Amino acid sequence: SSRLWWRRLEAARLLTLIGTAREAMLRLSRDAHPLVRAQAAEWMSQHPDPEIVDRLVDQVADPAAVVRFAARDALMRIGAPAQDAIAHALSVAPTRAQAELIAVAAAMPSSIFLARASELSASDDAGVRCASAALLRAVGGASAADRLIVLLDDPDERVRRVAAESLGQLAHWPAATAVAARLEDPSWSVRLGAAVALQRLGAPGVMLLQRARDRTCGDAGDVARQVLEVAEHLLLEPPR
Repeated sequence: SSRLWWRRLEAARLLTLIGTAREAMLRLSRDAHPLVRAQAAEWMSQHPDPEIVDRLVDQVADPAAVVRFAARDALMRIGAPAQDAIAHALSVAPTRAQAELIAVAAAMPSSIFLARASELSASDDAGVRCASAALLRAVGGASAADRLIVLLDDPDERVRRVAAESLGQLAHWPAATAVAARLEDPSWSVRLGAAVALQRLGAPGVMLLQRARDRTCGDAGDVARQVLEVAEHLLLEPPR
């Protein structure tokens, strides 16, 4: 209760080591100084219960970056016991907190996030759509892949790139034709992401890469050629 923030921080660090004083630490989680709030988040990661998890979820929207980082780290360490609270928060959180919460959810993927990730992938905010694409990749499954295919046509190049890369990482070969269409994307990063994804899709994707290399002489052919040459080089390189 000191008026000096650094004394309150020292007290919070000591209480974290001791592991007691729940009410005091909950009070410090709303302290005026961000370093004190961040220290309280570390304590809360060691003593999860529904109220504490909800408090950490609230801290993900904190105006101070150090507190948001501490809260995300605490929730990730808590893991599965925090999933229900995060899923609920994704439905009610303000836009500024959604991308942060989605990143936390992606670190502990579960099917309980699938419906909300699909909904948020249609957000007006490109950052939220991009984070949602990464969450869909983490959750996986046919429904997630179907939504990622839709995101290949997103107006934001970051979302298109993550969608293409995600389909490759999921090895969802039925998406090969849709991913191949992104070889003609105006963004170089999207074209590269699509080409690498096709390589990861196995025979169907490699066939489409070879077709683009042999039949086109523009950007699509160039990126297809580059990825195929790198893949061939890696196959021929002797093991170390």
